Amino acid sequence: MEPLLKTIKEIGKAPIWKEKILVIFLLITVLFNLFLWFFVYLNYRIEKEITVIHYSVLSGIDWLDKKIYLFRMPAAGLIIFLINFFLTKIFYQKGREIIAYFLCLSSFFVNSILIVAAILIISL
Repeated sequence: MEPLLKTIKEIGKAPIWKEKILVIFLLITVLFNLFLWFFVYLNYRIEKEITVIHYSVLSGIDWLDKKIYLFRMPAAGLIIFLINFFLTKIFYQKGREIIAYFLCLSSFFVNSILIVAAILIISL
């Protein structure tokens, strides 16, 4: 438990928190991912046991499966956010701000696309 607390304290002292644009995009990404979890959970309760998991514009619905697989979208968004957050922290501390911005923005865009995908898939 102590190593976890030490890691959390180190993250809180990171110089990344002084950069307002990065902090804003990190917070928006967290809010997007929380919204995605909440949206999928609410629709999970009302969906049928078998639901659409993948839809292609060219071939239409091409993957039906158990509705529990809908949670893969917010989980993927969270994993990508966490990986990019730690990489952003590392690159920012090493003076590679451009890479840090790119990683932060990519997490933001991935979670944005996942929200749109979840809305479209659940609305089918």
